[in-house]
Amino acid sequence: MPVYYENRKRYNTDTAEIVFRWDNDLTQSDFNYFGWELYRTPKGSFFQIDNRDRLIVLTPEEAYDLLELVAAGSDAIEKYFSDMIEEG
Repeated sequence: MPVYYENRKRYNTDTAEIVFRWDNDLTQSDFNYFGWELYRTPKGSFFQIDNRDRLIVLTPEEAYDLLELVAAGSDAIEKYFSDMIEEG
């Protein structure tokens, strides 16, 4: 049960929902491998954990920008951020 703490808040990967996973397409045994997972807590907060086990707490805007950058075709944008999107 990976649990992280920051600013008196608990971020638990077992109780949070995985929004998106990304990696650089290298094998995990490769020294240059890098990957991360974006999570959403039951209370709606977003956080990222990378393969070096680092926690990054994100605002909804930062999480949206991250997904727009790496997952433009993903359903995750519509699912989690539909209120931030308008027709062009």
